[in-house]
Amino acid sequence: MTYLSEQGHRIAKDVTVTEWTLSASTTLSSGDKIVFNTSRSTGTTGVSISGTGDFTFTAGKEYYLLMSVDVSRSNNLANFSFGYYNQAGTLLGAADGASESSWGVGLSANNISSTLQAVITDTTQTYSIRCTVSTGTLTTETPSLIVYEVTRNV
Repeated sequence: MTYLSEQGHRIAKDVTVTEWTLSASTTLSSGDKIVFNTSRSTGTTGVSISGTGDFTFTAGKEYYLLMSVDVSRSNNLANFSFGYYNQAGTLLGAADGASESSWGVGLSANNISSTLQAVITDTTQTYSIRCTVSTGTLTTETPSLIVYEVTRNV
C-alpha cells in the first residue's frame, strides 16, 4: 500500500538513522577531509565512510546529512569554512541541496560551533566534508554526522 500526503507527495516507508563520529580531536589544514571513524545506527545502513574520509551511498534511497562540529582555530586572523564536496572536488551549494558554514576574520572567538546540512540524491558519486582555512590550522572537537537514510514508497 502506498501512502500519500494531502498534497499527493510520497511518504517515507523506512528511515534508518546513522551517527558517525570522530573519536578524538583532530588538527586540520586547508583542504583536509574529516575522517569519521565510529558509527552507530538504528538498522542496516547503506552509508559507508572510507579511511580517507570519502563516503558512498546505496542507490535507490535519499540521504539527509547533518554535521555538527566544534572547532578551535590557531588564531582569529583566519577565515575558515566546512563544506560538502563531490568526487570532483566541487563544493556543493544551495542548488545542490547543501549548505556550507564559514567564518571570517574579525570574529574574536577562537572556539566556534557549526552545523551544515546536505541532501544527497545522486548516489553514483562519492562525497566528503572538507575544511578550508586561510592561515594556520583548525582543531575539531568530536564532530558528528547524522545521516537519515530514506526509502520511499513508489
